[in-house]
Amino acid sequence: MRPLQTDLSIYRKFNFEKPPVGVNYLVKRPEGIEQLDKILPLCEMIKEAQERGTPFYISKENENCAGKMILGMGNGADFSGGGEIGVKLEIFQDARANRRLYQYQPNIGKGTVNYVAFFPLDKLTFEPDLLIILAAVSQAEIIMRAMSYSTGEMWSSQLTGVGACSWLFAYPYLSGKVNYAITGLGFGMKARQTFPEG
Repeated sequence: MRPLQTDLSIYRKFNFEKPPVGVNYLVKRPEGIEQLDKILPLCEMIKEAQERGTPFYISKENENCAGKMILGMGNGADFSGGGEIGVKLEIFQDARANRRLYQYQPNIGKGTVNYVAFFPLDKLTFEPDLLIILAAVSQAEIIMRAMSYSTGEMWSSQLTGVGACSWLFAYPYLSGKVNYAITGLGFGMKARQTFPEG
């Protein structure tokens, strides 16, 4: 992990209800931080970091949902069941509709990520691969406006109703673009009540 050089102190001025979380993807096991002692879906790792307040890392053994597929740590076919899981959960009309979804979702290549480190903003000591922020609309508007202040770049949200973790964890990493999503739209996170809606 590269030592933190970017000044992220501006984010402290927002007084977010939940602290932003820095995420780093690693091939080798990180030193000096603890491995998470439980098993959770990838999306809940953000909430865990916010509530725990101390850094931790995970391996594929700590993740029990689509995160392994998204991060290239496991076999996605085992998770999706060829699209039948969405039918069983009554999210999709049929396996065809569910299966079609997977052509859009970004995935980090196999062997790129073996470990993922999570740090609350005030404990961040490395240059994060991602900075995930849970913000009120008025706060998010300021951040998004800052992203396009000097470029005029269009804001674009990428999301699917299932597998929203791919748009939070893989898309920004692979594209280098800022992504935003409204909490409560992703089926898994909504069902688990991971974040408050909106």
